Amino acid sequence: MALLSRPEMEVPPTMPPPQKPASGQSLAAIRRRQKEEAEETIEQRHLQRVKLLNYTSEDSHITRTEKQLRTYYCEVCGTHSLVTDADLSSLPTRTSDGAAALEEAEYFVKRYMNEGDKVLIMRGTGVETQYRYVCKECGMVLAYRPAPEPDECKYSYFFPDALIEEQSRAKALEGTLVGPSMLMSDD
Repeated sequence: MALLSRPEMEVPPTMPPPQKPASGQSLAAIRRRQKEEAEETIEQRHLQRVKLLNYTSEDSHITRTEKQLRTYYCEVCGTHSLVTDADLSSLPTRTSDGAAALEEAEYFVKRYMNEGDKVLIMRGTGVETQYRYVCKECGMVLAYRPAPEPDECKYSYFFPDALIEEQSRAKALEGTLVGPSMLMSDD
């Protein structure tokens, strides 16, 4: 039987024949190592871009230009009652009742109060109408406006010592609240 000789396959001229490097590694091993190195480099770049910081809204350069929001609580029960960017202690006060006058067009105001009664008060200049706001929990009168809620008015008024900035200073939480049971005596 005669052996037929096969012509050798030609390798395309654009692709060089695989060669073993001088170090003794196969081409597949070199490519695998290069691929792993490329993946590590990508992972390192990703880790370098992401840095975990304790970042809060106070750290933001955006909020530095905006006013700081303040939260106020009912002085009696400590219920969350008001959010505004105004400092109530630095606002002008009325001479008639000492209430802080907050200009609604100038400041952000979000009330967490229930609408109370309409009250008419006799003043030296005439009759004043107050649409009052009371605490959702205890019903203490906290604020008033000269017009009911949907109507626009220039000012909202907040009674002195009705709202506090620290919830822990509320009378109910301090244990210094005088209730009806403490006022009655058996003598």
